[in-house]
Amino acid sequence: MRTPSHVLIIGAGAIGSLMAGLLARSGIRVTLVTRDRAQATLLQTRGITLSGLAQFQASVEACALEDLATVQGVDLVLVAVKAPALDHLRPILENAQAPIIILQNGWGQLDGWPDDLRSRCSQALVYLSAIRREMGHIAWTGQGEIVVAPQAEILSNALNAAGLSSRVDSDIVTEAWCKLLVNSVVNPLTALFAIPNGALLKNTDLLAIADDIVAEGIRVGLAMGLPLSLDLAIARYRRVCELTERNHSSMWQDIEHGKPTEIDFINGAIVREGLRYGILTPVNQTMVRLIKFLEFTSVE
Repeated sequence: MRTPSHVLIIGAGAIGSLMAGLLARSGIRVTLVTRDRAQATLLQTRGITLSGLAQFQASVEACALEDLATVQGVDLVLVAVKAPALDHLRPILENAQAPIIILQNGWGQLDGWPDDLRSRCSQALVYLSAIRREMGHIAWTGQGEIVVAPQAEILSNALNAAGLSSRVDSDIVTEAWCKLLVNSVVNPLTALFAIPNGALLKNTDLLAIADDIVAEGIRVGLAMGLPLSLDLAIARYRRVCELTERNHSSMWQDIEHGKPTEIDFINGAIVREGLRYGILTPVNQTMVRLIKFLEFTSVE
């Protein structure tokens, strides 16, 4: 099995930095791309420090996005920025020769991209949780697996070398929609009410809204031809809330820090696909509108 010797990770947030630290510890050369030069200098000097489920320090190379002239000379490119920032990377990724793997929540991020570039991108679904305490310091808070598309097997090999659980799924599309359904509940509701994930399970009214969100997503997914079950989807989001009961969702964190959320690529994706198939999704549309209002009022 081929394992990459040099991995470029674009995005030094919680997941990007966690992956950088774990891969670097396994002996893989890692270059982590940051938003600015000050962050790159800090990482170049201090490396990545992990706490929580693992405690160690790992050295990584780092560079600022503005200094990333090319992505040549690497075996694998991982994109770990939030979905709204992805389009800004398109000119850089167009020149990549290595496989490109997108590590993001959501659906439809690559819509409108040229077919040639889309064909060189694949998806990995990350079921890990982490919090960036500060630049370079990551608290690994939740263990889980990473599911990759068949064309992204090189990432699975690297993850296995790093001691992580990963698997290749031939039906990554269905798995991605199932994960979208979980995120369509957890992210907007925790952000709207400023509550940790587990609190969703303690209120019957919130559970009713959550079930309605999922039911709309199931109807849309079935129209798309995906093999889905409403009962399994409801059980899945509730299980995730149990396992991550203390977690603060990424959307809640984005709202708290005045950052754009991924709502357009989560509930917004369900709305768009519903329109394509003639299916109304009023609860998901309401989630989008409410989160958009929070974004407007929380801009720093």
